[in-house]
Amino acid sequence: DRILVEQYIEGNDYRLQVYNDEVYWVIHRKPAGVYGDGASSIATLIEHQNCERKSALAAQTGIFQPILIDDEVRRLLRDQGYEIGSIPAPGDFVRLRGISNVSRGGTLQPALEIAHPDNIALAVRAVRALRLDIAAIDLLIPDISKSWVETGAAICEVNAKPQVSPHIPAWLMSRWFSDGARIPIIATV
Repeated sequence: DRILVEQYIEGNDYRLQVYNDEVYWVIHRKPAGVYGDGASSIATLIEHQNCERKSALAAQTGIFQPILIDDEVRRLLRDQGYEIGSIPAPGDFVRLRGISNVSRGGTLQPALEIAHPDNIALAVRAVRALRLDIAAIDLLIPDISKSWVETGAAICEVNAKPQVSPHIPAWLMSRWFSDGARIPIIATV
């Protein structure tokens, strides 16, 4: 007997990771999908994508979940005017998932170099407001290279214990232990 209605926010899904007022990683999270080659069916493209993702993800994390042809995929295909046997034109992107999770077939594209300074500042302010030293800000915005002041945006989540990319721990350790961090050892005979 209760209904919660939220505003729909149009935009791309970005994650900005912050440590001590510094944004050190920005990624564009893209939903699972395939690009047409003008010759292969969507089912074949999914099979190829799963093979590529399996070898890449298994090498990095050991975790892999294939893109399965389920009700969600069929619905999204239908909404885009496709069927599983359709052959999309070369370069056409066919979306297969509604969310951008890597575990559901999504991909990550680095975006730190193109992130607008206003968007960086917004993430830092959000983390500061919550009195966190490290956090990930999930930002919905049409284009990370343009200011949220111009385009509008929404923070949809703040992660106080963010998952980090495999290369990030070394960066964080260099910040935490910038003085070389030595552990004193005292030996007695």
